Amino acid sequence: MCEVAEIGTCLQITAGGDLDLAAAPLLREATAHATFAPGQVILLDLTAVTFVDSSVVHFALDLDRRASTHGGELVIIATPQAKTVFRLVGADALNIVEEQARATGA
Repeated sequence: MCEVAEIGTCLQITAGGDLDLAAAPLLREATAHATFAPGQVILLDLTAVTFVDSSVVHFALDLDRRASTHGGELVIIATPQAKTVFRLVGADALNIVEEQARATGA
């Protein structure tokens, strides 16, 4: 699953499920025609992801390069497991915000 939405000056990319080498073309295709602008925040939401491999890290690095080239910024919201993959691949310098456990109850 991959959805792209423009919300004000933010471009939100929400991905879910297993994101591996087979899913990488879907991510690239979904963002191929995205417009990047100065001051724009690109939000890559990986909180619904159940599996991430290095192909997603390379996708994020490309998004970061595209956003930076146009004066924007990439922010990634990731599960602790996904954040670990970024760190292991050596891409932990990206702006990654770790999803916090959601409180349950009333």
